[in-house]
Amino acid sequence: MKTIPEEARQFFEEAGFGVISTADKEGRVHSSVKGMLHCDAEGVIYIADLYRQRTLRNLKENPYVSIAVVDEHRFKGYVFEGSAQIIEGKEAVAACIDTWHEALARRMATRVIRNVRGGTGRGDQPEARLPDPEYLIKVTVEKVIDLVPKEIRSSDT
Repeated sequence: MKTIPEEARQFFEEAGFGVISTADKEGRVHSSVKGMLHCDAEGVIYIADLYRQRTLRNLKENPYVSIAVVDEHRFKGYVFEGSAQIIEGKEAVAACIDTWHEALARRMATRVIRNVRGGTGRGDQPEARLPDPEYLIKVTVEKVIDLVPKEIRSSDT
C-alpha cells in the first residue's frame, strides 16, 4: 500500500469522477467512467459502480486497475494504480449512499453555476437519472503518478 500525497488525495476528492481501466484475463483493456467516493491518505480508494458489466467481470479475472483523474482546465491530473477488491452487500453499499448523493449534488450544482456564468454544456442534469451503486470497488493503491510534465511542474513552484 502506498501513502497518497495530500495534494493528490484532495485532487481526487474534488474530481468526483475518474476513468478506471481494467483488463480481462486475455489482457483486453476496458475503460469506464466511475464515481469516486473517497481517497484516504493511507492508500485506499473507494469507487462506486452502478452497473454489473465489464468492469466487474474484469475485476473478477484480474484485480489490477489504473484510475485516471484529470482536470484539463488546470492542466493537472493523477493516475492511481493498484489492486481492487469488490465489496458487495447492501450494508456496505448503503454506508456510502449519502457520499454518492452528495457527490452527485456537487457535480450538478457546479454545472448549474457554470451555465449561469455563461459556460457551455448541458442544461439538464443527467446524473439525477442515474441508479444508486450496486457494489463498491476498493482499491489498494500501489503507485501514484503525477501527470503534469516535469517541465511545467517545476515552473509552477
